[in-house]
Amino acid sequence: MKSQLKFHYSGDLPVYATSLIHAMDGRSDSDLNGVRFADAPWVIAPQNWIARLPDLFAEHFPDERRLARLHAMGYDAYQLAGSLYGYRAAGAELLDGASGRLYVDADGRVHRRLAWAEFRNGTPDALPDADEAGPGDAGESNGDIEDLDEWNRETDTPGIDL
Repeated sequence: MKSQLKFHYSGDLPVYATSLIHAMDGRSDSDLNGVRFADAPWVIAPQNWIARLPDLFAEHFPDERRLARLHAMGYDAYQLAGSLYGYRAAGAELLDGASGRLYVDADGRVHRRLAWAEFRNGTPDALPDADEAGPGDAGESNGDIEDLDEWNRETDTPGIDL
């Protein structure tokens, strides 16, 4: 799609996609350079405390790379079970998880915010977190990081009733 936009002289338009654009099959996705997508931190840029887990899973289950998001969800479910006990502050971050930043809304539902990445040189490159980004950190988005964060809030994964 990005190459079609470039052919029609629209290559400078920002292109956003779902996490399914990243197949995680080990092949180069150089035709996707410039495409941005949201995905689990486990897939894009694992936090320091889980940095070795994705490689460990890939080593022991090499044919199951596409299940990385499921591994992240299972890890978070285990961590979340202990964190929810006695937790009552709605809207506050509950867990900086492997599948995203998890928080509880006023109705007691758990939501998550995904990490953002952009394809560069055929591989996903993590974009700065909207909460940590400074002026100009958003790359070609012309400083629209607030809009991206707003969109992220509006499109959170549906919550789980507790």
